[in-house]
Amino acid sequence: SSTRYKIRNPRATTLVFYSGNKVIAGTKSASLSLLAHHSFNKLISGIVGVRSTLDHSFKIQNIVSSCHYGYKVDIDAVAKAYPDQFSYDPKLFPGARGRLENLTTSVLLFSSGNGVITGAKKEQEIIQTFTTINKMIKPFFLERSYPTCHKTTKYNSVNKFVDKFGSIKDTL
Repeated sequence: SSTRYKIRNPRATTLVFYSGNKVIAGTKSASLSLLAHHSFNKLISGIVGVRSTLDHSFKIQNIVSSCHYGYKVDIDAVAKAYPDQFSYDPKLFPGARGRLENLTTSVLLFSSGNGVITGAKKEQEIIQTFTTINKMIKPFFLERSYPTCHKTTKYNSVNKFVDKFGSIKDTL
């Protein structure tokens, strides 16, 4: 069994197990994960009433990242062109599952152009996976698309966003 705790800065959630192990989720970077790790240690030691002097090891096990390729994608054609790397059955799941032999990560690719990359231990692996998949699926791009973001804001890949009225604005 485990106990769940949440903190607001950095925004994170942890599961603390009876063995003392923690699983931290919800942060946006490796450095924020480390900060959350220390924040949870302080929170838990305050609850328990004892500050542990043990080495609280910190190790990233899995990075999950969402991405957008900028175009709608014909995922049926991708799965047919790369049957060893992608599997797609729309009756079971709306996205194509991809795994490349030379990468430790895996990808979920959706027809909207959105993707989820998982299985990385370093942020560089996410970037490598994104660029590799992007090169593979480029011939299967359809019309341009934009990812949906918080509420009615949409972003594109040149540090600008399109507001709900269709006006293009610079990001900070």
